[in-house]
Amino acid sequence: MVSKVEKDSKKKNPSVEIIVLTHNSKENIERCLLSLNKVKYSNFTVTVVDQNSEDGTGEMVKKKFGKVNLIRNEENKSFAAGNNDVLRKSKADYCLLLNDDTEVSPDFLAELVGEIKKDKRVAAVQPKVLDLKFKGKGEKFEYAAACGGFIDIYGYPVCRGRIFDNIEQDTGQYDDVREIFWASGVCILMRMSVVREIGKLDEIFGSYAEELDWCWRAQLAGYKIKIVPKSEIHHIGSGTWGREKLSREKEYLLQRNHLIILFKNYSLRTLMRVLPSRIMLELITFGAFGLKNPKKSLGSVRSGIWLLGNFPRLVKRNREVKKIRKVSDFHIRKRMINKSAALSYFLFRDRKKFSDFVGDISKY
Repeated sequence: MVSKVEKDSKKKNPSVEIIVLTHNSKENIERCLLSLNKVKYSNFTVTVVDQNSEDGTGEMVKKKFGKVNLIRNEENKSFAAGNNDVLRKSKADYCLLLNDDTEVSPDFLAELVGEIKKDKRVAAVQPKVLDLKFKGKGEKFEYAAACGGFIDIYGYPVCRGRIFDNIEQDTGQYDDVREIFWASGVCILMRMSVVREIGKLDEIFGSYAEELDWCWRAQLAGYKIKIVPKSEIHHIGSGTWGREKLSREKEYLLQRNHLIILFKNYSLRTLMRVLPSRIMLELITFGAFGLKNPKKSLGSVRSGIWLLGNFPRLVKRNREVKKIRKVSDFHIRKRMINKSAALSYFLFRDRKKFSDFVGDISKY
């Protein structure tokens, strides 16, 4: 029986639905759900979407975690499609998208909700994300999320704590609550009123970068994205991808999707200014990695072919974004790195940590 104190606490706290997609990841999802059992927040539910697992993941969740809302899909849908199915029906004030290969701290949700509810113009927040492999061994940021995301004007994303393949140790250097450009889909708390206003995750992406696109759209609509470092989780990374598939597809999807984001969210005028430089950067990448990393070069070629073949879809997406736009690209670009992060890191080698880029972001 629920006590009166618990009922009163639920009334005071906004409702949160935590959505966890999983596929053939029994060990990971069990660890994730065990950590969620220890969360100190009174008004949340957990929905696990089993994406046609063949290793008994769904059966394990049903047997060991009876309070979890379990959805069984007949196919392994994309990150966007799987989450959108739940977002579409959710009645919660906030939805939290959480990877199944994570381990959360007891206070992580209270810290996130406490920050986002202070300001109705905050569309989403992210916790500090640390690498589970280094837990208790000298904390290190995790590659995919670290301590909040930024992007340069040409569409290359970086994180506070991770610039391309250089990952920093967490020494408290990014422990300030502040605006960021994008929050990672590893763990992102989204305001549902904003989801209903600007739309859900765009399923054109398949996997990777759909959360970056959503955060960009939110900012075009006049909202903000924030990092809440007091909220901490740990993440393995690539936990639901097989190694072969990861090496084959990841470079292609990342390159293609970051280009899609530019076509979708920049105005035509800005795109015409930025695109020639981005094409030049792709050609440099193709030349530099052609022999050393054929997969990366092939990804550039496949991206170009996909973009040409889907140009009408991108034009349609750009027009849809234009309908929600309330701020100009000039305003948005103040929150971006105003030079090529890729050239600075790989060619000039003058910026290796996120702190080296702070002076290149007007609104930081």
